[in-house]
Amino acid sequence: MTRTSQSRPHVRGRNSRSFRYATGTLVFVALLIGLSSPVTANQEALRESLSVRFDGGEVVRIAVASQAELARLAQRLDIWEMVTPSRGIGAASVVARITQADARWLLAQGIGFDVVPAAPAQALTIPDFPCYRTVDELYAQLALWTGQYPGLSDLVSLGTSYEGRPLWVLRLTNLGTGLDKPTFLLMANIHGRELITPETAMAFAERLLEGYGDNADTTWLLDQHRIEIMVTANPDGHVRNEAGSPWAYWRKNANPSNGPCGSTTFGVDLNRNSSFAWGGASGDPCSLTYQGPYAASETETQVVQGYLQTLFADQRAPGDAPAPDDATGLFISLHSYSNLVLWPWGHTTTIAPNDAQLAQLGRKLTSFNGYIAQQASALYPASGTTDDFAYGELGVAAYTFEIGSAMDGFYPPCSRYDALIRPNLDALLYAAKVARTPYLTPAGPDAVAVSARATLVTGAPVITITASIDDRGNGGLAVTEAEVYVDAFPWQGASPVSLTAADGAFNGPMEAVTGTLVLTTTISDYTQSRHMVLVRGKDAGGAWGPITAAYVITVNPVYLPFIARMD
Repeated sequence: MTRTSQSRPHVRGRNSRSFRYATGTLVFVALLIGLSSPVTANQEALRESLSVRFDGGEVVRIAVASQAELARLAQRLDIWEMVTPSRGIGAASVVARITQADARWLLAQGIGFDVVPAAPAQALTIPDFPCYRTVDELYAQLALWTGQYPGLSDLVSLGTSYEGRPLWVLRLTNLGTGLDKPTFLLMANIHGRELITPETAMAFAERLLEGYGDNADTTWLLDQHRIEIMVTANPDGHVRNEAGSPWAYWRKNANPSNGPCGSTTFGVDLNRNSSFAWGGASGDPCSLTYQGPYAASETETQVVQGYLQTLFADQRAPGDAPAPDDATGLFISLHSYSNLVLWPWGHTTTIAPNDAQLAQLGRKLTSFNGYIAQQASALYPASGTTDDFAYGELGVAAYTFEIGSAMDGFYPPCSRYDALIRPNLDALLYAAKVARTPYLTPAGPDAVAVSARATLVTGAPVITITASIDDRGNGGLAVTEAEVYVDAFPWQGASPVSLTAADGAFNGPMEAVTGTLVLTTTISDYTQSRHMVLVRGKDAGGAWGPITAAYVITVNPVYLPFIARMD
């Protein structure tokens, strides 16, 4: 999908330079350059001045001296990004939005910060950003699609948010082939201000729906797999960001019942509220990373966890046991920003039992969107996340995409819409392809440039297939086999036809392959002129990669046209 793009000023407008928030005291200057001694002189005057500057929240940069300090900051603060030193020069830092209470806490801890100035406010609202839809517009489009594609789509009601807004899932699959299929769940917008995430989910849905019947890969995916898309897991939070500038930066849900917070600081961080490994985030109800009064306290969290448990069987034993290699199902949560693909664990730096497989698919996904792949806790520790729940409780391969860079922020202009979304569509398509066995299939090579051509030989259609089998992004092992199926799949027990290396030998990580097959079905079967060929390859590690499909047109000789001469 290409929605209308307009070149707009960058609303957040953070630039690379920051100014010192200073009171003129020598002690405060010392804090800002990273001294660890607590504020002493003129402390009360400083705190009084903070009540003016930080009353509505402020974006700051904080130098980080150690992993322990980063963990302590992540537990309390609303961290937007992690900044690492370039070529080892300088100190690591984080960018965070802090409240007055946060500023006081930082000063009490002896931690300095620089304020990052905002650009001049622009009189913009979401209607001035035609690329962003309101929650009502998102839901209206979902309903429209289910009317346009009744055999491919369905809207599933999961319940309501704290303020009573519906929580919808768009189910995409060929309903005629049933629902007992491998499942890929894509969730967006668990943090309200991350407005590019529901748009990415919507663009992915549109690509699948519009491609069905025309694109062979999209068609087999919806025939054989089940794709569930939750475009907003936090509609109440999204609504609070719909008024435009001055942007709300609303992250949490809308539950005000947990403490005497201000009008801009109440709510629960839904990505710290999941019941797996809950309890390591902030216990302050006014903090932007408040974990809630108890695990899964929020209705939105309960809905998401309950749906995950409905979609995916529990495939992982408690403790340190890994999920089995043939575990099925895949979960991706869309966030912004940092240009990252993350996998569990987030709550600890200890690697997950399936770390090797999780990392393998994570790295593969970044080959499409150009992001950095890493374990979630390598960014900063975060407990009670949805990813950790999906993997920790159910053994489901689970990932977070952090979409966009610091220059994009939470409200990227519409001129960046396509550039942010388009690379992720191919990554999500690959994720959907491997959802049947996400711990196995990404180890195998890709089938690319698949092409098929049909000719008639002695009255029977002969199909010539060409493709390339590429393992360079999947381990770099030598390709050892390639095979093709027609109108059927290996998991259905179909028989393949082997393809041969075009150069005569399978001995490299990239091999051009070719082969022919004769359709042996009866005339009545192959009067249908279009067939689907499905190609896959195997590498020296024994892993079969994902299928890539293409259409081929055949013509039954009975129906060949003829020209009669008319005198």
